[in-house]
Amino acid sequence: MRIVQIDTGKSWRGTQKQIWLLSRELVQRRQMDNWVIGHPNSPLVNRARGNGIPTLELAVRSEVDPLALVRYLRLFRQLKPTIVNIHSARALLPAGWAARLAKVPLTLFWRCMDYSINDPWRRWKYRQAYDAIIAVSRRVAEVLMEGGIPREIIHVVPIWIDAEESQVYPREQARQILGLAPDSFIVGTTAFLVERKQIDLLIRAFARLTDRPKAHLVIVGDGPERPNLERLVRQMGLGMQVTFAGYRSDAPALMSAFDVFVLPSRLEAAGVVILEAGLARLPVIVARAGGMTEYIVEGETGLAFDPSNERDLTERIEQVWHNPIQARQWALAHHQRVLHHYHVRQIAERVLAVSNGLLSLARSVREG
Repeated sequence: MRIVQIDTGKSWRGTQKQIWLLSRELVQRRQMDNWVIGHPNSPLVNRARGNGIPTLELAVRSEVDPLALVRYLRLFRQLKPTIVNIHSARALLPAGWAARLAKVPLTLFWRCMDYSINDPWRRWKYRQAYDAIIAVSRRVAEVLMEGGIPREIIHVVPIWIDAEESQVYPREQARQILGLAPDSFIVGTTAFLVERKQIDLLIRAFARLTDRPKAHLVIVGDGPERPNLERLVRQMGLGMQVTFAGYRSDAPALMSAFDVFVLPSRLEAAGVVILEAGLARLPVIVARAGGMTEYIVEGETGLAFDPSNERDLTERIEQVWHNPIQARQWALAHHQRVLHHYHVRQIAERVLAVSNGLLSLARSVREG
């Protein structure tokens, strides 16, 4: 079986890490021939190539890109894949139509965002050029159905992580790298700094903490919202208590510096950082939005808050801070749940089960 993974991302974010982990797992299974087609010289292509995963490079300029369609068609006719997995909305039309023209037996579109698809363009686009959709959470599936996608072609498969591959620094080392005091209570987040991540709400919630002088907020990541967030920190007089660590390739390893991990997004399909926080044995607090609460058991492996209410987030942070024994129990329970339910080996089995089932169905339809 030959599987081709399609991505158009130029950076290394959650989607790219998911593709790399899945591809590496499939390559290790000798009956699988897995290829990655990605943006030229992208981190995904370079890392996949460095791990012995066959790669090809192809730039997609827009969602409607005739040249990319022709190039995908040429590649599919050469590779003759059994399955094409499209992980990028930008590639859906050119790669999807090329797969149809090349008579690829199965084309899957992976949806990892929970944006509404109710506008005419998206409603039309998300009905084109694939056989089924893989949604990374039940909430994503709901959004797709609200946009008119039939329930029967949507399959929910959660995101995954590789515990053996993930490195976590010792707590003291991580704090030293970030320049943090050993006795401070550290509230941390890791995110691409865009508006929907609501890091501004986290900053305002942090400012409300009763014992704030004993606490410190660490924001790992970069993005277009960073200047606005830095301005907000200055305006609130929090400059000495907030660290912007910038983009770090070792962000998951640095999580051990935190006492609690917070993901405050108002839109988030899943969030691989929730799983990475589990590997770092952290209690987690997530917004009740998107698919985030599907990756914790509220009150057992973590806490959730109203994403429109900064006071609610402050209370959840203080609940973790002032109940260290309970927080430790949540952290250990989350760690075990991540290991038992979201390991890439387990999820790869689910992916293959869905794919093989759809291939068998397509075969029976053709023969019937």
